Amino acid sequence: MNTPPLLAAAALLFWGWQTGHWIIGLVAGAILESSRVIEARWSLTQNDFNRLWNICSVLFIGLAAFLLINEGTVSFNDFFVNAGRRPEAIREAGRSALAWFQWFPMIFFPFMVAQAFNEENAVGRATFSWWLRKQEKRNPHSALPSETIDVSFPYIALCLLSASATIRRNEAFYFGITAVIAWALWSVRTRRHSLAAWSAAFLVVAAAGYGGHAGLFRLQKKLEEMNVTWFTRFSTAGFDPREARTHIGSIGRLKMSDAIVLRLRVDRTGPPELLREASYSLYHERLWNNANDRRGFTPLFAEEDTGTWKLLPKKETYRAVNIARYLHGGAGLLALPSGISTVSNLSVGEMETNLFGAAKVKGAPGLVIYDAHYDRGTTFDSKPALDDLRSDKAEPAVVQVARELQLHEGMDAREAMKVVRQFFADKFQYATYLSAAHAPTSNETALARFLLHTRAGHCEYFATATTLLLREAGVPARYAVGYSVQEGSGRKYVVRARHAHSWALVWDGQSWIDFDTTPGSWNAIESAHSSFLQPIKDFFSDLWFQFSKFRWGKTEWRKYFMWAPVPLLIIVIARFFLGKQWKKMRARRKEQRPALARAGIDSDFYLIEKHFASRGLERRASENWTDWLRRIEEQEDVLAQLHRVLVLHQRHRFDPRGLNEAERAELRADVSAWLATREGRGGTGDG
Repeated sequence: MNTPPLLAAAALLFWGWQTGHWIIGLVAGAILESSRVIEARWSLTQNDFNRLWNICSVLFIGLAAFLLINEGTVSFNDFFVNAGRRPEAIREAGRSALAWFQWFPMIFFPFMVAQAFNEENAVGRATFSWWLRKQEKRNPHSALPSETIDVSFPYIALCLLSASATIRRNEAFYFGITAVIAWALWSVRTRRHSLAAWSAAFLVVAAAGYGGHAGLFRLQKKLEEMNVTWFTRFSTAGFDPREARTHIGSIGRLKMSDAIVLRLRVDRTGPPELLREASYSLYHERLWNNANDRRGFTPLFAEEDTGTWKLLPKKETYRAVNIARYLHGGAGLLALPSGISTVSNLSVGEMETNLFGAAKVKGAPGLVIYDAHYDRGTTFDSKPALDDLRSDKAEPAVVQVARELQLHEGMDAREAMKVVRQFFADKFQYATYLSAAHAPTSNETALARFLLHTRAGHCEYFATATTLLLREAGVPARYAVGYSVQEGSGRKYVVRARHAHSWALVWDGQSWIDFDTTPGSWNAIESAHSSFLQPIKDFFSDLWFQFSKFRWGKTEWRKYFMWAPVPLLIIVIARFFLGKQWKKMRARRKEQRPALARAGIDSDFYLIEKHFASRGLERRASENWTDWLRRIEEQEDVLAQLHRVLVLHQRHRFDPRGLNEAERAELRADVSAWLATREGRGGTGDG
């Protein structure tokens, strides 16, 4: 190596000290420095270094892929989509990146060892560029000199860079890295300036660097403490368990996306009609909320870390649905069917539930696939409270319609539901486009105009009106939000963003039941406005779903992919160590093939053939040797004379064992004697 003695060992030991791998650094440094003592050297060619660089590149990419696959439950995507988990996302992504950086010296250590123990202590520049490799292969005899690079100093710089990739650094870090840099620069310093001048200049630069180092460290701390609010516009909003602001009174078309948000696999009993995420009890001016709920969410504990969460431990269920959905930031509400008792195969950090049938998870992967076990009957919602009977005083139209329908206190829940359902079925229709007639006026709210005049609207109108009308009949009711399951066949269903839905929850005296008065035509109307590009979008959505299953460990292929670089690495290593032998073997085979093809071509018998050809008796393409000599026999007596010569020639030409030295000499002598006899006779044809 061209570096000062022990400099490489010092850099590796400093790296090991900072990263906690000081034993590895000590051993690696000793191996490199031993090249100054050990005189034995390899004779590696440019192709050998190319293969070795390929090995290091595979290790480089493989480690990055491994760290990506084994990322924790929080991804860097949370930095953009979840303000609450942004600091945690930064730390999680940072840990993976730092681990990658820390192992750079070991990834490229084999390459450094190869140069240190090679006869020529430099590497061709083309090693680091596939484009240059191709150029050299196209023009291997170029007169231009091949440029070489000594990677010793870049490797030392890489060690220092990796040493800085640690979370915790003390004051000794900067002094240590300064000492190594000074050691390296001392060996290449200019001799035009005195030692004092050089030392003073270095100390000034080192002091300035320390100031920058301390400043960047403080800036890093400030950035970690900041809540970068300007990124919140990238976040995606779902249902909020605390409140739901409706679009009641909004003018224009209610546009919903075709994006697939849920994927279901069902048993033979079919899918649930509705999947609920949250419900609310209080309504005022287009807003549903649970403002009086002081309890909030309470934690639920899994069954012995098996991913099974029992919401109603004593309830027996006979139906199940498998649900797959994305959770941005690893947290969110679960979409669950009514009557849910158990959620299984759900590996998350936490699950919490509230009194309104909402289940929230935290510490989840970006994709969750879980089984929901459910059946009719009891739900994990709380029993009715006063808020579930409270009407909005700002909606007198609800009272007016209730009187017209003869809804009154003490009415049976089933009878009230029947009246309300019939009312909406007979006199209302579904609409996604709302004109100015739906807008509130100074005397009427948007809900009043829906009930008394326009009688057309989307699901939020129907669900809100239904809930408030049933309360006028003394029936406890809540406003629920979630999704309607309508698209699919067999055992597979998909739920799109446009299938987001709202409906009423009604207490029938024993449990909460779903009650949806939105006209059944709403799905067909929504589908009619879907994009013509929906099949293409679905195709790419399916591809992304399959990748996400692999990405988040929801498929068996993930564990096999982790080993994918191993055979590639084995192939590259084998080519490196066996490359020369393989090339020699192929060269020998190429030499043998022409030799086999030319066997017998040097036979002296061809001189006889040439002799007769000059006299117009050449051998025809379809003739073998014997037939050719018999044809000549008609003019000259040659067959008996050449019988022995022909036998030797054919053995020399076609026998894999060929002729021994004595037989080869005999063939040569017989041909020469026969030709001499013919020439002595003047080349006549007389026998």
